[in-house]
Amino acid sequence: METKGRQANKGERSPVKLGINGLGRIGKLSVWHHVSRGYFSGLVINIGREAGGGLEDVASYIERDSTYGYLGQYLYGHKAGRVIENMNEEHGTFEANGIPVTVLRKDRNPKDLPWRSLGVPLVVDATGKFLDPTAPPDQKNGSIQGHLEAGAKKVIPEMKRIGFIAESVRIPTSTGSLIILVMNIQDETLEHPIKRQDINQVYRKASETYMNKYLRYSNRQNVSSDIIGNPYAAAVIEGEETHTRTAHICVDPSKIPGFRSEAFPKGGPCPIEIPVTQTVIYGWYDNELGSYTNMMGDLTVKIAEGLL
Repeated sequence: METKGRQANKGERSPVKLGINGLGRIGKLSVWHHVSRGYFSGLVINIGREAGGGLEDVASYIERDSTYGYLGQYLYGHKAGRVIENMNEEHGTFEANGIPVTVLRKDRNPKDLPWRSLGVPLVVDATGKFLDPTAPPDQKNGSIQGHLEAGAKKVIPEMKRIGFIAESVRIPTSTGSLIILVMNIQDETLEHPIKRQDINQVYRKASETYMNKYLRYSNRQNVSSDIIGNPYAAAVIEGEETHTRTAHICVDPSKIPGFRSEAFPKGGPCPIEIPVTQTVIYGWYDNELGSYTNMMGDLTVKIAEGLL
């Protein structure tokens, strides 16, 4: 059975080890992603302290999740058994789905972590604590640059922001959000305005071609289980919910700062009328494992490939 994540084919495992600092929500699900994917030769997780009754408790926390179930079931289906084995309390190591994992339980300050001695060139900082990338490595409470001083070559909490405006509504389930994207498009004519099928065709084509790893298009009404764990990171677009409306928008050029309006007629209720189509698009996404974590996992692998 195929995994739900982005699992690498056999023979593609990289010699690079990945460090993950922090084992909160994103840190834990990043472990799931990379255990599923099988790209890195090993994972080194820093939790910065002793936890529970020892390594077994850490492993138990990693392999069970109230939203996504058991790690083994996520990988291989509901009949799967445990995928964490070969536990060594003394060395803080175990294997997860055949991937060697080392758990660090001593230091919290990034500059004190043994990335250099463990051969870890790439670190994902999932603590959410170090938000200023310019802070010096010797800052009292730690900093992102501390990872570099400790031997890492590259560090990834945050993904680059993109420039569009949309509403995201967290729906009342364990995970999953609804995106509502509203666009005003300047149309050519009211006689042949942009229709919902035109908008849907753009998304359908993208989901079948250049965006097929990140986007799904659907003509059905989805339920929450269709979204949870979905590895298509951008969204599942519900075409049946797309709607458009077209009308003339009145524009008074005299109200536009810096715009010379002498060439336009003065007076009258509306000097310029522009046909505009307003489009409303609905998309679902899993805001934890299925979206953010998988997108970050793709970015992590891309950066790792540049280190080889």
